[in-house]
Amino acid sequence: MRPVTHISLVVMLALAPASPAVAQAPPPWKQGQPADLANSTLAPIAQPPGPAAASEIPVDKIKVPRGFKVSLWASGINNARAMVWGDNGTLFVSSRVAGNVYAVLDRGGRREVKVIAKGLNLPNGVAFKDGTLYVAEVSRITKMPGIEAKLDSPPTPEVVYDILPRDLPHGWKYLAFGPDGKLYFNIGAPCNICQPPDTHANISRVNVDGSGFEYVAHGVRNSVGFDWHPVTKELYFATHGRALRLPVLPPGRHPGSRLRPGPLVRGVRAPAAQDRPPRGRQRGAVLHRLDVPARVPQPHLSRPARLVEPEREGRLPGDDGHPPASRRAEVRGLRRGVAAGRSDLGPPGLHPADEGWLAADRGRLRGRDLPGRLPALTPSRLAMGAAAVALLLAAAVAPAADPEAGRRKAQVCAACHGPDGNATIPGTPSLAGQPVFFTHWQLIKYRDGRRKDPQMSPLAEKLDDADMADLAAFYAAQPPRARPAATDAARVAAGRQLAELHHCTSCHRPGLTGQQQAARLAGQDFDYLLRLLRGFKARTASDLDGTMTVATQPLQDDEIVSLVHFLASLGAEKGR
Repeated sequence: MRPVTHISLVVMLALAPASPAVAQAPPPWKQGQPADLANSTLAPIAQPPGPAAASEIPVDKIKVPRGFKVSLWASGINNARAMVWGDNGTLFVSSRVAGNVYAVLDRGGRREVKVIAKGLNLPNGVAFKDGTLYVAEVSRITKMPGIEAKLDSPPTPEVVYDILPRDLPHGWKYLAFGPDGKLYFNIGAPCNICQPPDTHANISRVNVDGSGFEYVAHGVRNSVGFDWHPVTKELYFATHGRALRLPVLPPGRHPGSRLRPGPLVRGVRAPAAQDRPPRGRQRGAVLHRLDVPARVPQPHLSRPARLVEPEREGRLPGDDGHPPASRRAEVRGLRRGVAAGRSDLGPPGLHPADEGWLAADRGRLRGRDLPGRLPALTPSRLAMGAAAVALLLAAAVAPAADPEAGRRKAQVCAACHGPDGNATIPGTPSLAGQPVFFTHWQLIKYRDGRRKDPQMSPLAEKLDDADMADLAAFYAAQPPRARPAATDAARVAAGRQLAELHHCTSCHRPGLTGQQQAARLAGQDFDYLLRLLRGFKARTASDLDGTMTVATQPLQDDEIVSLVHFLASLGAEKGR
């Protein structure tokens, strides 16, 4: 996200395998997609680059069970992910792509939000013990001792353990202290559908000083949370199954051959007093064997941790979410909640208790890209209660921006990027027509130090979120002009094949005009594109979420050159 002087745009290009002459495995975001969706533009939804205003958070639309209430507890927290309480009542909140860790203080009914760390690599996990905050990034765990007394001048994080895998796909971590006093965290599978190495798809642990690394469990694709039974100390976890597992069936009993299990968010609740007690293994195991092996190895535990072992798909215990009228279900959350009904799909819908979570103006799935048979999905519940949910909603939508204010603020950018964002200096990217989210996110990365440039970095340090939103809105509204480029027809044709092979339009849209966090590539500066794609291939270019780094790895340099010829040719003038 760029606009200010020498803005180097990060191109979120969607490539993947090797050469058009050889059959290629699909990239991770296309793996598992049904044949009838081969040309779908279904792509990840962008994380907004800024938090929503308190007035924009629709807590009144969320319906919860009787006895519960949802209220807005704190706002202004960008990309909130996980939370943990400090000893003195400070709520510490992590983020993912925002790269920040926050401290929320209760000032007698007014909440104050402080950024205590920034520029981190997907700092998703937070844990607190004995006055020290621990933070898990992709490849390391750090700590901030005595942080609650240093919130106004946070110390530099101290490294606890820094030799974890560096893969960005599923590399973000959940972090928690176990009953043994050790730090537990997940290492996700570096893919959508693959056989991961033993170093991945597991839950691991280390001592608080970073010693004694151990694998606790293998076969855990991408855990998004875990906890221990307060009495038995058994470990329970949730994990995401692979993407694009379609079709999704509603709760109810179905023949095993028709079952398509969803993510492994498995909740087992104790039956109410009026319900009969659960029988045998009904208390425990509700995972599907397709996602977790029948027995998870526990080589380092004195006794097996009960990780909720799987049942065969065709004989799940209990009623599988569709109980008789005489009593409630004893086993809940066997699949992501969708429309209740009998064994046929029936019309899409939501469980009554979930109304409000998928309000029409807050939808996260593009219905036009999904098959008609896909029912409405229900987002998974957050463990810290309704107030915490409202806190997370505070990071849902970017604030309103003023393009005219952005025009005034962009005057300092004109020398390099042109008065209207159409640059003329070779090697300098044009900003005109770039999606708002894209430009805003790049400016955030320059400000936080995740992207570095001798001209851009000092300018971005002075920008607040409103400045970035205004600049991004101004540039998005400017008509883009193709940059002059001398392209070779043979290379353009080869590049077009590569773009189709690697599904570039899934993220960058037909015509490579960009959308949300994915940059506009059509007619962009030739030298800039070549430098940037080579940087992604070499793992030296800053990448918001790892998509581009993963996408470029299978490409040879000659293929990168051909791809750039194609991109630069889209509407480009001939000769330069």
